[in-house]
Amino acid sequence: MELILEDIQRALDAGASFAALASAVTLPEICGRCEQEDMFSTKGPNRGEAIFDRFVEAYLKDWDIGLTGADLANIRNGLSHRGQLTQRNTPLRYVFYPPQFGGRVHNNRVENANGDLLVLNIDLRKFCTDISNAVRGWLVANAENATVQRNLGNVLQTREGDFGTGIYIEGVHWVA
Repeated sequence: MELILEDIQRALDAGASFAALASAVTLPEICGRCEQEDMFSTKGPNRGEAIFDRFVEAYLKDWDIGLTGADLANIRNGLSHRGQLTQRNTPLRYVFYPPQFGGRVHNNRVENANGDLLVLNIDLRKFCTDISNAVRGWLVANAENATVQRNLGNVLQTREGDFGTGIYIEGVHWVA
């Protein structure tokens, strides 16, 4: 998990906004899946929004922008499947302020005359840092959870050695 957290920070520092955001919004689902015996199951507590709801309720309950698990799931799905930050049947658009421009624009809301939220402006660095810190809290909370610890061994990380590939190059760390 640390590889992903470090890569998010590197992406933010390099101005790679899409990479940072896309990585950050996958983390709640990775955490939720690591809690399950079968990481591949999409039934019961492993259904899309349920994973995000559990994560937000447990680790981001005082989040200043007030996003729900459903909101986070929509952002993740929009980025992963459509490359966009809008939701079906709603005018709401999430707009992320990139860190390379300095200053801070965060939690600004544009509403229509009926009070419907049209735009939520979010500071990308703060958003990614909030999620990363929540993941670190999740890691601490699950340090003794045998299922989580076993499943974390399968989460993307740098590795040395063959790993069943039949290829070994001394000093090369694989991402697997």
